[in-house]
Amino acid sequence: MTTVKQATSGIDFSDRHTYVGASEVAAAVGLHPYMTPLDLYLEKVGDKERPDLSNNERVHFGNVLEDVVCDEFARRTGIDVRRDRRDFQHAELPFFRGHIDRKVTGEKAGMEAKTADKFMGKQFGAEETDNIPMYYLTQCLGYLSLTGWDRWHLGVLIGGNEFRSYTIESSAKANKILEEKLALFWQRVEHRNPPEPITSGDVDKLYPSACIASIDIANQVEELREVRATMKGLMSQKEELEIDIKKFMKTTDVLLDPEHGKPMITWAGSAIKNLNKTAVEKELGDRLSEFQKTTTTRRFVVK
Repeated sequence: MTTVKQATSGIDFSDRHTYVGASEVAAAVGLHPYMTPLDLYLEKVGDKERPDLSNNERVHFGNVLEDVVCDEFARRTGIDVRRDRRDFQHAELPFFRGHIDRKVTGEKAGMEAKTADKFMGKQFGAEETDNIPMYYLTQCLGYLSLTGWDRWHLGVLIGGNEFRSYTIESSAKANKILEEKLALFWQRVEHRNPPEPITSGDVDKLYPSACIASIDIANQVEELREVRATMKGLMSQKEELEIDIKKFMKTTDVLLDPEHGKPMITWAGSAIKNLNKTAVEKELGDRLSEFQKTTTTRRFVVK
């Protein structure tokens, strides 16, 4: 079982650049839905500001409802949980630190309280299993590794009116895999060696400015130009052929092979539903901006 250092003081949580918190484990190992390992890395090395969540409604109500979720978990399961204000630091991975929501009385077990919107409900499986969203599962596994305890419970309030509880058992194999991945991530932080990009957004963050091409890459750009020129000619030829065939077919739906009578081309109509933008704007009025999202993308252009 993993050994841990537990203390009531002396563990520095003031500078988040110096450690990975238990709530950041999913991002560090690439299992967070909204944050990649590169995002977390950039925060740790000081190249990116940590988002200010002080006015985030979800975070606010998650904190407000923590006691409610814990009390409901205890009432429904009969498992007594108490607040535990100790600081935890992993003995073998001193950069790995955290706090827990609750400890189960008389057991080597803990409990995490969550709130989730109703759209996440389908991501949860049968109660009392560990069939929960990977982000939550990874966080609970992180707590098990950090504390060295036997199991972790999760109580979640979904959509404000549906409560469920789950249990994650400790696994030496899972602990080992998680700890190895965390160690590799922190090595990257220490050596200023950023994780490989796993999204197009990562690429934008990692390579935001111009660079001089190597000879090999310059040759590949030339080859790309030639391929694109060939494709452009083929697309033009394709369009001309399609026009001639459509002019021959006119209003018929199927073109048959003259030798065997088998269908060669079908050109049938199909109904497509489109959003009526004008009607939506009229219906929402000034509230339209609440449903709009601005995104920034990079356009790949061959000069």
